[in-house]
Amino acid sequence: MNLLSNLIKQEKTVEKLHSEISEILSKDERRFLVIIDDVDRLSPDEALLIFRLVKSVGQLPKVTYLLAYDREVAEKIVSDHYPSEKAHYLEKIVQASFNIPDPSPSDLRNIFIKFVNELWKEPKESIYWKEYQESEFRHFWNVFGDVIAPQLQTPRDIIRITNVLRVTWPAVAGEVDPADFLALETLRLKQPNLYAILKNYKQQLTGIYMGPDNEDKNSRASRYENTFVREFQSKEREKMKNALCRLFPPLKVVWENAVLGTSSISLRDQEEWKRQRRACSLEHFDTYFRFSLSQETISMTEVQAIIKNSQNADYVKNALVQASQTQKRNESGTYANVLLDELKLHVKSIPIKNARAFLSALFDVHDAIDMESDQLSGLIRIRISNTERIYFLLENLLLERTTLNQRSEIISHAIQNASLHWIIYLTISEYCKYYPHQGELPKHEDNCLITESDMKCLCEISSRKIEDAVENDELLSFREPLGFLDSWDLLAGSDQSEKARFWCMDKLNDDNAVEAFVKELTSEGWRATIGNLESTRSYSIKMDMLRKFFDVEKFKQCVEEMLRKSEPGSERYAILKRFINAFDNPHSC
Repeated sequence: MNLLSNLIKQEKTVEKLHSEISEILSKDERRFLVIIDDVDRLSPDEALLIFRLVKSVGQLPKVTYLLAYDREVAEKIVSDHYPSEKAHYLEKIVQASFNIPDPSPSDLRNIFIKFVNELWKEPKESIYWKEYQESEFRHFWNVFGDVIAPQLQTPRDIIRITNVLRVTWPAVAGEVDPADFLALETLRLKQPNLYAILKNYKQQLTGIYMGPDNEDKNSRASRYENTFVREFQSKEREKMKNALCRLFPPLKVVWENAVLGTSSISLRDQEEWKRQRRACSLEHFDTYFRFSLSQETISMTEVQAIIKNSQNADYVKNALVQASQTQKRNESGTYANVLLDELKLHVKSIPIKNARAFLSALFDVHDAIDMESDQLSGLIRIRISNTERIYFLLENLLLERTTLNQRSEIISHAIQNASLHWIIYLTISEYCKYYPHQGELPKHEDNCLITESDMKCLCEISSRKIEDAVENDELLSFREPLGFLDSWDLLAGSDQSEKARFWCMDKLNDDNAVEAFVKELTSEGWRATIGNLESTRSYSIKMDMLRKFFDVEKFKQCVEEMLRKSEPGSERYAILKRFINAFDNPHSC
């Protein structure tokens, strides 16, 4: 300490040092400008220290001090410490002052747009991004004008937002709607309280749960205002409501119900939001707040890779099988259903010339990817099988892009190596379009996937395959044997119920067969609790099918006997017990 004290010890007085420095500066040909920015952002004590230092050395020759600060903030700092001085304190220090004009809104917007153009150069190969650019940015300009631009008030705002986007955007590039992401990141910085509220109301903002059905629309509108925009006043509140409606269209149903004339969101709109990966899409909402994909979606890179390689049947099959072997984190099925849903949304990007190879691959792996665990998954508990997903994908790919003869030829070729399950499902679906239930009209050919003659050929093929499976005792290898038998009459064009019933009754001596029948005859559903998003499982018996193929009492006695022999806690015991409970208590299950 003594050594340090000696080093900093000064022999000269401050006055003498000031005189020497002044003499040196006077002889120098240069002039010096000292810029001190953001004085108002210092603590009050630090800001006062800066003012005192400038005052003490301000008379040095050829030195000019430029202080940048918010006048109101600086004057408040002075008045809090020197009440008698107030603004006069600064007048003694600052010889000339002038106000910097606020930047024009157009300048701020142009600076931000220039940054966005640089930020969005990648990913260049993204099919989705190319499509977004070709849409002339209509959605972007709407969101920018209503949500982003009002928050860009100073250059500092732009610097803060762009610094954050340089970090967060690469994490989600290609996985979110660019305009929605920019808007939410802007709100995160400029309106943190609102942002914190938004991320906790996924169901409301995506239109999945808007409130009790019997709620008065004015009460609902007030409740939503109190939830989302209570901290804003008068005109600012209306502007923010408009901004939120732009980001989350379901809010229009609440706040603009009279204009829309509807109280719900159309399925078409929901599909389009999901395709665009908008923030108002239930599946993609979390990505905007977690900066990573939720388990209910899949990377666009994987989807684009399949589209790009759609002519390569092996590539498509491997991708689908791999997805079916990848379990979701919460064990609610595999990623096969997620991939099929995404492909359905983007399948029109597949060139028609690749349709035959792509569908051949899809049909070939049907049984491998038709996972039972995928039937009830997703954020909305709706039961839908991967078989149905494949059918919807098929419609999206072909209906609006081919003639009936063209698509019938494509499907007839692609289905050659398909499994019995898929052939029957497709055949029945198309049969009902040509020969609908009583009271319904046949579908127009624009809604049919195959010609009537090709459909009849498939009926014959399917009927023969079912008959062979019955005779060879292979039917139990399929997941829904009774469903195949139920279709047999229609496919064969004659009554096959006697053969089917005989085969079914004969299998009551086979415990594995009975377990399979019980499982298929027990229908699982979900029962929602009024006023609550939670739902519980419920079970019922497919009584028409049970009566068609079995003696009901004998079948029940067989199940009860098996239940007594089964080990409690085993999977078989649970399956049999559900059946008996649903059979005995049809209204309480």
